[in-house]
Amino acid sequence: MGAFAFAEFRAGKLWLNMPSRSAYPVRGIDVSHHQGRIRWKLVAQDQVQFAYIKATEGGDFVDPDFKRNWTEAAEAGLLRGAYHFFTLCRSGVEQARHFAKTLPQEPQLPPVVDLEFTGNCNESQKVEDPTKEIEDFLTTLESLTGRKTAIYTTYDFSRTYLNDRTFARDIWIRDVAFEPRGAFQNHFTIWQYTMYARVQGVRGRVDMNAFHGSMDDFKSWANQPGPGPH
Repeated sequence: MGAFAFAEFRAGKLWLNMPSRSAYPVRGIDVSHHQGRIRWKLVAQDQVQFAYIKATEGGDFVDPDFKRNWTEAAEAGLLRGAYHFFTLCRSGVEQARHFAKTLPQEPQLPPVVDLEFTGNCNESQKVEDPTKEIEDFLTTLESLTGRKTAIYTTYDFSRTYLNDRTFARDIWIRDVAFEPRGAFQNHFTIWQYTMYARVQGVRGRVDMNAFHGSMDDFKSWANQPGPGPH
């Protein structure tokens, strides 16, 4: 990629992925306090239908902007859901209880657990069996909320720690170069296709995601009840 093209890419004006609206009509962003104050009404005017908002991380951290983002996204008419950033140095049960306690008791998209290496703890702090802790998180959260839990992940994390039981959930995969590939080609619900999008109402870059289906499919997925994988 040339210098000019790379500059355009970093500025959010050029993406390696440009999924068509006809193939992926439902789009959403995911945010945390790192985006600063968001003008949600402008977001809703920029062909964005849903938002996933960071609620918690680890066993005790609550995103300082969660409540405000949660309220203002709804006021703007967006469908919204909450996600938890999973750390490999705290138990899954502890993290699930923390997330469940923070989730608002109102209609929302399925809860999501963010499973990736970026920003995680170092080897000396890591739990003995990360795969077991992830399974414990999922079963505990689903028992507490009565909702299916979706998994946001990356190719490298999934290869290292996900198994058939965890992989059975709805998958939100990050691939900023291609459409989902390999085992994910026909097994994904949401696709994060760029981390450099520019959206009205958000200062700087933001992650952009596409739902794998129509708006009717999305509404059906959003309202599905019941714990456990399907």
